[in-house]
Amino acid sequence: MIDTYALDPEVLLSADNPIGITDQFGVGRGRMLAKLPKDWQHKLLYQAKEQMGGTLAYKRLSKALERIRKASISYDHKPFESDTWLEDAERNDWDLRCIVATSNPREHPKVIAHSDMHADTDLWHVMTSNAVPRTAEALSRAVAPLVRTAKQLVLVDPHFDADPDRDKTRFSSVLGKILQDFNLKDRTTLHVRYNDSINYKDDCMKYLPRILPPDMVLSIKRWKERPGGEKLHARYVMSQLGGMAFEVGLDEGYDGQTTDVHLLDDKLYRQRYEQYMGANPAFDLVEEFEVIGVLSA
Repeated sequence: MIDTYALDPEVLLSADNPIGITDQFGVGRGRMLAKLPKDWQHKLLYQAKEQMGGTLAYKRLSKALERIRKASISYDHKPFESDTWLEDAERNDWDLRCIVATSNPREHPKVIAHSDMHADTDLWHVMTSNAVPRTAEALSRAVAPLVRTAKQLVLVDPHFDADPDRDKTRFSSVLGKILQDFNLKDRTTLHVRYNDSINYKDDCMKYLPRILPPDMVLSIKRWKERPGGEKLHARYVMSQLGGMAFEVGLDEGYDGQTTDVHLLDDKLYRQRYEQYMGANPAFDLVEEFEVIGVLSA
């Protein structure tokens, strides 16, 4: 659902509307942009300043680069040393969906011209919604592109129960799989609905450390709904870059079951993120505590 692309700087330098191009990237669009090379945006801006000075075209390009910042991720690569950016991009063996350039002179199978940035082009077409099997492995793979680039991870499952005897949805197995695959140490928060269980915190402290990577700190926040306010129901995985929603839930089901997974568009993502992580949350915080992982290899 979320693929990684590379963009030839010449595309933005030659574009009449660079913002229209950069707006096609982002978590909500299903396309992340690899920084190839890592300082390509700085180099591009320097080159544009040399060519365009303080013109309107330069201002448009600057704005486009600023807007694409949240869609850009670091990417390991070999040194860029060929005559052109595109030759270097073709030479590297990257796990990219495709490379967008001004043209495809060598007919490389992963290169498309920027004029082919439309839904009819297979390498450009992405799905922003999909049916995902309700297994820990499949759900972890679905969120992997988002979690892998996360500096902060926000998990929302209002009905989470740490006690395996009561955890009928088996969310713990999914939580464990995600956090074991992508250990974010102390930057993960789990948001749940507050209930009257007097053992809830004790259960979390008892059962969760064994599924968390060693020394990982999971912050748990328990919320209450406000009269006439938002309902604590939907399940989300969010980072500083964007978010995903899970129709049935971020939990395991029975064999053959799937859940609809949707990428949040940027406006909806910001709304949901602020409801849990903003200065004025949509719910009342009742309790917050931390769990430290002790899972052995």
